[in-house]
Amino acid sequence: MSHRALNNFDILLEIFEKIFTHTFIDRDERRTLARSARVCRSFSEPALRVLWRTLDGLNPACRLLITLKIFNINQSRYRNTTEEGFSALLPSEIPQQAWARFQQYASYVRTVRGVVEQSYSSIWIALASHIGNQPLFPCLQSITLGMCSSSCTKMLCFIAPSLDSLTICAESCGDQSLETFLDAVSIISPNAVWTLTTASPSLFHRVEFGRFSALRKMEVGFSSHAPDLFKKLSRLDYLNELVISHGDGMVPQIGRGCFAALQKIEILIHTGDPLPELLTNFSFPQLHSAHIAIGGPSDIAANRRILDRLCSGSPLLCIFMLHYEQWEATEHPLMELLEPLLALGE
Repeated sequence: MSHRALNNFDILLEIFEKIFTHTFIDRDERRTLARSARVCRSFSEPALRVLWRTLDGLNPACRLLITLKIFNINQSRYRNTTEEGFSALLPSEIPQQAWARFQQYASYVRTVRGVVEQSYSSIWIALASHIGNQPLFPCLQSITLGMCSSSCTKMLCFIAPSLDSLTICAESCGDQSLETFLDAVSIISPNAVWTLTTASPSLFHRVEFGRFSALRKMEVGFSSHAPDLFKKLSRLDYLNELVISHGDGMVPQIGRGCFAALQKIEILIHTGDPLPELLTNFSFPQLHSAHIAIGGPSDIAANRRILDRLCSGSPLLCIFMLHYEQWEATEHPLMELLEPLLALGE
C-alpha cells in the first residue's frame, strides 16, 4: 500500500488541531489562531480551518458578508434589517471573487453552538433566496435552530447533507410549516439525529412527531394543561432521551403506556409538588439512567411511592441521581426516598 507524504499544510493543520483540542475554545485561543493565520500564506488556511470549525454564533459569518461587500450595509445595523431589506441590498450578481472567499470560510464551519434564531436570520434567508437551493454552510454537522413563525421552512437554508446533529427550539411555529420543515430535513440530512425543545405541549396535539425516526431527544415543559402529553410521548418509538420540566401543579392521570426505546429520563420539578403521579402508569423497559430534581419541599411519602414504581418498571436502570431540596422538617426521613434503589441490586 502506498502512503502519501505529509506536506507543510498537513503538519501545520495537525499542530493547530493538537493545540486547540478543547470543546470550548476561549477568546485568547481564538486570538492566537487569528494571529497565526496572518503570519504567512502557509499558516493562513490551516489556522483558519481550526478557527472557523466551531462558531459560538453566526455573527462572524455575517460580518464577513459585510466586509466582503456582498451586502452593502453598516455592521451595526444588520440586525434591524428585514428580509426584504437585505434582498434589496444584494447586487444582481454577487462578485465572483467575494463569493468564492465567503464559500471558502463557510466550508470550514462544522458546528454552530449558539441558537440561530429565525427572527435574526433575515440576512441568511435573503442570501439563500438569491443563490438558489444550495446549503450556506455545506459541511455543517451540528446546529441549533430557534423557530418562531409560521414560515419556519425558510430555515432550511442552514440544513446540509452533512448534518448529523440538529436541535430545534420550537415555540410558535405553524403546524403545517414545521411538519413540512421536518419532512424536508429528513430528505436533505438523512443521517441527522434530532433534539426537539419546546415549552408548548400543545404542539404534540398538532404535529405527528411519531413519523420521524430521527427524533431521539425531547425537552418539553410539562403542565396540567397537557394531561395526556406523557401518553403521546410514549408513542414516539425512537425516543432515547426525555427531559421534562414541570412546574404548575398536579397533573391528572390520563393514559397508560410503555416508553419502548427510552434510555435516559430527566425530570425537573420547580415547585414543591411531588413527582407527576402518572409516572406510575408507564413502564420503561430500556431505561438506564434517571435524574430527578425536586426544587422545593414536598410529600416524601408520595415521591417514594412514585419512585418505587419507576424503579420496578425499569429493570435495566443502573444510574439514578436525585436532587431534593428539603427546606423544612418532614415527618418522613429523607432516606426513605432512596429505599426503591435497594431493589436494583436484587
